Amino acid sequence: MKSRFWSRNGFSCLILTIKTFKVSDHISVFQSTLWQLNSVACHYAQTDVIWDPAYTPDELLSIQEAIPEVSHFGKFLIYTHGDYDHIVGRPYFEGFTQIGSDLMEVRQDKSRSLAQLRAIDDEYYIDRSVSLRYPELDMLIRPETQSEYRLGGIDIKFYAAQGHTADGLFSLLPELGLLVAGDYLSNVEFPFIEDTIGHYHESMDTVKKS
Repeated sequence: MKSRFWSRNGFSCLILTIKTFKVSDHISVFQSTLWQLNSVACHYAQTDVIWDPAYTPDELLSIQEAIPEVSHFGKFLIYTHGDYDHIVGRPYFEGFTQIGSDLMEVRQDKSRSLAQLRAIDDEYYIDRSVSLRYPELDMLIRPETQSEYRLGGIDIKFYAAQGHTADGLFSLLPELGLLVAGDYLSNVEFPFIEDTIGHYHESMDTVKKS
């Protein structure tokens, strides 16, 4: 974790910035100072994929800087689900193909997610140079009808991840041994279930089988 010390007019504070974990030559995890929210970046086969980039402008800039300027086979942004803290990075990654589940596309609480984003920014005095907006998805994933996709040079299997929310997705990259689970499998908080407990158990069974 990097940090810097800021001082002005006799007032001082320690400013913490994003933690970066290099999981392998191809995979990095970025952990926000807010809620230990994890973003994942994968650079492989001349393709770049990021999941849920977040959260503050400085943290998002750090993630941007980790992405190569040229990706011959494309750049993709995948949302594990449509909650406010997982969509905040949308305007910072123009030119990326935006991907989410078909159920994320039809969420009825999109305006609520944006209101939550603005409320958090107000609470923490976060000043953004971009306009927050809900993602307009370029590719809809329907895991019940098609689970295997090729994004650029990367093969990805998608699975429904319901329970926390109804619109969740698991992303499995078999060749790299990577499973991106969103708000599941946390070691720092208990499960938040906004869908159903039955669906949550089904999602845990999916993880075991994958």
